[in-house]
Amino acid sequence: MPRTNRYQILAERTKSQFPRFNQRPRDESWLKPVFWLLGKITGTDYSTFHTTMFSTMYTGPRWEKMSDAQQYRLLRHEKIHIEQAHCFPLGRWAWPVNHLLWGACYLLLLPFILTFRSKFERAGYTQTFLVDFEDNGEIGTFDMEKNARWMAQTFGGSAYAWMWRGNAAYAWAMETQRKINAGEITNRLDRVELPMADLGS
Repeated sequence: MPRTNRYQILAERTKSQFPRFNQRPRDESWLKPVFWLLGKITGTDYSTFHTTMFSTMYTGPRWEKMSDAQQYRLLRHEKIHIEQAHCFPLGRWAWPVNHLLWGACYLLLLPFILTFRSKFERAGYTQTFLVDFEDNGEIGTFDMEKNARWMAQTFGGSAYAWMWRGNAAYAWAMETQRKINAGEITNRLDRVELPMADLGS
């Protein structure tokens, strides 16, 4: 029996909810020179970075080597950005206008207005933590600390254009993981369950 492809299942769900959804290699898109320039400015290697603009998930050069579990985990994060682009700030009915407003907030108001992009990314990384919890059980103290330190470095560093204070990102990550462990944060809509046969293999 073939193993369940959770990424494909979630991609199909995303497509049904947002018909324009698609996945494209970042280096075959208009974003290639953007990331090249960003790398030169920030001194960051963006080969492991993926990004979403509007309905398209642009994946980095390592996408094809990622496992289904890694691709599924990534889409859980990026699907949040697709929803934000369609619904922020005026609601789904105004999605063409929302695309422009969300794009402006995501790309241009940095690092001058810190809260916009960090707000969007916090929602995305909440799903990243949540998938780890769903797949592996309670997030232990060591992993909570490691994740929070990574968030502080990433949100407060050059890779994300210093979009938030590192200490605030650390505190947020610790509290979010605590809430996930306590069952206060869930996402049954996007969660794709693995059959028992796949869990045991």
